[in-house]
Amino acid sequence: MFIIKIFLSVSVAAEARQAKRNSNLWSTLVFFFTGIVLIIYGLKKKKILPKDWRNYTNTEMSRYLDRYATILATEVKDFYKALSILTKALELDLNNHSVYDTRSYIEYELKDYQSAPKDAITSIEMKNDMAVYYYNRGFILLEIQDKKAVYEDFRKAFELRYKLAFKPIHKYCKEFVSNK
Repeated sequence: MFIIKIFLSVSVAAEARQAKRNSNLWSTLVFFFTGIVLIIYGLKKKKILPKDWRNYTNTEMSRYLDRYATILATEVKDFYKALSILTKALELDLNNHSVYDTRSYIEYELKDYQSAPKDAITSIEMKNDMAVYYYNRGFILLEIQDKKAVYEDFRKAFELRYKLAFKPIHKYCKEFVSNK
């Protein structure tokens, strides 16, 4: 229910702004109800909203909260609310490597360069075959100015078949590429 309330509040605010621009009661109602229907349908379609969340294990609920926090962070840009949701997800399951990766991304966006690398390292220690974790840590280390570690992370991500890592290697790590 908590997840629906947050999504509805975001949707209602957006629909109200749109309707205010149009200044028409009919358009206000249409936008409002269309937004609610699309949000609920989208949550069920993306499997973000569990059908019956009371029967889910802590691990499954942690995964749902991680997905929800990811959407909040990437699409809505509400980083603080996403961090609080991830804290709840970690209370449910400390072994969810994806939560640590998402939290490191949010800390990176909030420019918390002390906590972000720790969470990125934790996610890699838990699941070291996820190329995107190395890729994300590479950008975090880029802010700390550790070029050798940045190169190693991007190279490892590329070795694990993450093709997006090719451009950052040549953009940020030219001195290491030319030596090899």
